Amino acid sequence: MDTMRVARLHSPGQGMVLEDVPVPVMGGNDAVVAVEACGLVPNIDQILARVAARAGYPHLPRLPAGFGFNIAGIVHRVSDPASGHAIGDRVFVSPALSCGICEACTDGDLQDCANFAILGYFGFGAHAQALFDAYPHGGYSQFVVAPAANLVRLPDKTSFEQATRFGYLATALSCLNKAGLNMAGAPAGRVVLINGITGTIGLSTCLVALALGATRILGTGRQTKLLEKVASLAPGRITTHNFSDGPISDFARAHSAGLGVPCVVDCLGPGAPGALMQDAIYGLRRGGCLVNVNGIGSPVALDLKWMQSQQIRLLGNNWCTHEDVRTVSDMVSAGRLDLSALSTVSFALAEINSAIIKAADRPLGGFSIAVIIP
Repeated sequence: MDTMRVARLHSPGQGMVLEDVPVPVMGGNDAVVAVEACGLVPNIDQILARVAARAGYPHLPRLPAGFGFNIAGIVHRVSDPASGHAIGDRVFVSPALSCGICEACTDGDLQDCANFAILGYFGFGAHAQALFDAYPHGGYSQFVVAPAANLVRLPDKTSFEQATRFGYLATALSCLNKAGLNMAGAPAGRVVLINGITGTIGLSTCLVALALGATRILGTGRQTKLLEKVASLAPGRITTHNFSDGPISDFARAHSAGLGVPCVVDCLGPGAPGALMQDAIYGLRRGGCLVNVNGIGSPVALDLKWMQSQQIRLLGNNWCTHEDVRTVSDMVSAGRLDLSALSTVSFALAEINSAIIKAADRPLGGFSIAVIIP
């Protein structure tokens, strides 16, 4: 095939346009992947609105631009056989792009690259556009070109639709590693509090924490039925709390012998009030750590003297590394990470604009996501 079908945004507020463009050309270290499924991030409608306002994300790709970053598919072409990938391999495309030459990149700190960008989404550095120029198409297309190093082989029994979750799960793993819960396992009695556990990232963090051996998981949210559904995943290990039932900090201390929890992963959405994250911080014990993954909707007031005296750490987490994705794939393959509770709603590429609207309607929270099937 010389051309492919792709959905691109040409003009802010006008919806995505279906068109035929040339199949992407590989660079010397790249691969072309035939897209079998691409997840629709639940707030994609808000992201596209920010393209119109140029607000909140100063390094959005230049229009016309392709979007879609939770990509699973089949290797169609590969530039270098020594990459370890072959035509026909089933893969997830890790969307993290880095410049490869800054100090962070040469030190192996992909997420700290000065020009870090997410393929099919947006960037975080002044020169991110150079990466979008090299890799211009997201997953809302029939083919995508990406660095061969970004490809992660899928477990044999994992469907392409299930694999569109790997980016979220790997991001959850990155957060838990930073918070102190890692592949070495959780010490007896180890507790993690997930603030906003019913959302896509929150539920992913819950599933990964279970796979890592967390003995107790505390989860917060605002929808009682979804909180009950989360708790049913591992009765006795997961305890949930509705925001309307009292302060998060009181909930945390009530389930940690009054000491507070050692780690919090804050998965509240970017529109959530800062007071909810602030409350969770005060549920930490001495030496505790809160990792924030989604941003927050308003400023958070912090008692820095208390944080200093209690040795409290507050960290941000931006996406994940390719190694995080490989670890998730290995955990799924080994049966440690159970994805059976998750579901998808599929849309054809021609339905992209209606799918974007429907992706924001989430009666099942993080249990179900919308997926484009090109």
